[in-house]
Amino acid sequence: MTLHEAIKERKSVRTYTGEAPSSSIMSQIREFAQQVGSVLPNRHARAVVIDREVDGKIGTYGFIRKAAGFVAIVQKGNEALDAVNAGMAGEKLVLQLTTIGIGTCWLGGTFSHGEVARMVNPEQDEHIAAIIAYGYAATREYMGARLMASLVGARKRKPFESLFEVDSNCQCHAALESMRLAPSSSNSQPWRVVEQGGDFHFFCVEKRKLNLLDMGIGMFHFAICDSAGKWIIDEGAAALRPDWTYILTRNLK
Repeated sequence: MTLHEAIKERKSVRTYTGEAPSSSIMSQIREFAQQVGSVLPNRHARAVVIDREVDGKIGTYGFIRKAAGFVAIVQKGNEALDAVNAGMAGEKLVLQLTTIGIGTCWLGGTFSHGEVARMVNPEQDEHIAAIIAYGYAATREYMGARLMASLVGARKRKPFESLFEVDSNCQCHAALESMRLAPSSSNSQPWRVVEQGGDFHFFCVEKRKLNLLDMGIGMFHFAICDSAGKWIIDEGAAALRPDWTYILTRNLK
């Protein structure tokens, strides 16, 4: 399974079987975690695999049950693009785990940051951006997880036209559709894209801190389907939508 194929297979798993992955699968998980780093130039993040025995200590508040373990996404720096890079790096890990049959769920605010920080011991210029639960998905989610998914509309996505302002002959329709399918906190889908002169300008419509992480998750989905493009900063793009927050531009030339 490719990362592109994993986008359609991935779903947020909140209830797991509790089965521990084999030693060979754990080796793959740790290898994937070690590969987490700079997706955007000059931005850095790392991933730390947390043993399953600490499940009750990191305070997922009942949202996650019987996970095999967790991965902490550690962000370096406090600028907006640092958070975007952390989201990209974490989602790369999520999709890699999907390719080997491991279910996952992003947890941005529903865990004890202090407890995880004590386990990870971040450097002075680092902080825990999020954790990712992983394991084998249970056949049926417990009632609390189903209720929460229903409340946030976890399976629903906004219409394509409400998220993306692109030409009728847009060559990146598949990449944008992959972005539309990306997970986000409370399923907020804060990303908006405006096409202009062949460039795709990415904006965030929400002001919450977690939405920058969400932007990275969605933008990584786009980039998987558009491997020929590159991320640039367009100084004039922000003026296109001054009521939104400009993030980056994908240049296809």
